[in-house]
Amino acid sequence: RIQQIKGTGTVIDQTVDIGSRLCLSWNDQATINCNTAFGTNVTRTWFRNNSIISGVTGSSYNAMPSDIGSAITCIVSNDCGIDMAASQVISQVPVTINGSILALLDISDDGCNRPGITNSTADLCPFDGERVVISCSSDTCYTISGPGGSSTGAPLVIWGFGLSDSGIYICRSHNNDCGVAEDSILVIASGVPPLIGANPPGIPTLILPPTIRITGVNVGVNVCLFR
Repeated sequence: RIQQIKGTGTVIDQTVDIGSRLCLSWNDQATINCNTAFGTNVTRTWFRNNSIISGVTGSSYNAMPSDIGSAITCIVSNDCGIDMAASQVISQVPVTINGSILALLDISDDGCNRPGITNSTADLCPFDGERVVISCSSDTCYTISGPGGSSTGAPLVIWGFGLSDSGIYICRSHNNDCGVAEDSILVIASGVPPLIGANPPGIPTLILPPTIRITGVNVGVNVCLFR
C-alpha cells in the first residue's frame, strides 16, 4: 500500500508537509514536502488548483507568492495504490491606516503646513477642536484604537480633537491564521487656529468740503441755489 506523510494546521513561512495550510509572505517562499510513510517506486504529480505543474515531479515543491490563493495538491501512486493531499497557500491580509481632518475649510493634506501648527513630525496635525476621522483599508475585520477611542470595522470619528487625544493610532486586522497585520499613524493636536477678526472693517465716511455761505452778490453775477 501507499500512504503520504500529511501535515495539519497552519504554518507560517516554513517547510510544511502536504496537507498543512501554508501562510506565505508576499516577498518569501517556502517548501511543501510530499513524502510517503509507506510505499516505494512512487510517481508524484503536482497540481496548482486543477492544473498540472509542469516540470515538478520530485518530493517537494517551492511555493512562491504567485501561489497565494491556490491549492497545491500532490498525488502519489504506484502499483499498489494512490494517495493524495492538498495544501492551501494563504497570506496575511494587509491593512492601511489613514487620517483626515474635517474643518470649516477643506483640508486635502495632513494639515501640518498650516499657519499656527507647532509640530512637524506628525502624520496628521489637527487644531484643537477640529473633527478627525481615522480610517482603515482592509479586506478583513479590523480594530482602530488610540488615545481618542477605538472602533471595530468602521472609521473612528473624534468630533472635537483635543490635546489629550494626541498620540499613535493603530489599525489591527483580525486575521489570526497568518498573524495579525497592523499599521499606525501619529496624530498630534497643535493648539487653536489663528483667530480672524469678527468685526468687518469700518464703513468710510464721505467728507464734503466746507460750505461757503454767500449772503449777497453783485448785480449781473449768476447765482446757483440749493433746494
